[in-house]
Amino acid sequence: MTKTVILQIPGAEPQGQPRPRTYHTGGRVITHSPHTAYYSRIMTAAVREKMQRGAFPTDGNIAIVADIYFAVPASLRKKEKVARLRRLYHTQKPDCDNLAKTILDALVAGRLITDDRQVASLCVIKRWAEKHDTQIEIVWSNEEEENDKDCNF
Repeated sequence: MTKTVILQIPGAEPQGQPRPRTYHTGGRVITHSPHTAYYSRIMTAAVREKMQRGAFPTDGNIAIVADIYFAVPASLRKKEKVARLRRLYHTQKPDCDNLAKTILDALVAGRLITDDRQVASLCVIKRWAEKHDTQIEIVWSNEEEENDKDCNF
């Protein structure tokens, strides 16, 4: 049995997961893990999808393909904007691994996936576009089935 969900998060500026902050107060050490607006938008989309579709598999393996689109800065000249859009791939910060961590943490918090240990295949593609946009495709499959979802650049 294979189940597929596509989450669309338009207009959210992609941001990586910030590092946890630790501080001392009253003789105790407190760790704070800040979340970004991007994280909140993904988590909200995950919760909405779960409420609309009901239960999702809790076992098996998961493949995730995240297409993340970064808006070309408005401050660039028209010639530079066109050059970036032609280049297609976004090779600046945030890094793919930080974006992946944000996405996985938000999907777990939104209870769309049980644990990020289930993810057997993960592909994050950063691209330039006119506007910020994120599309996350999640594919569940049984342990016996081969999950053939891979990155198609």
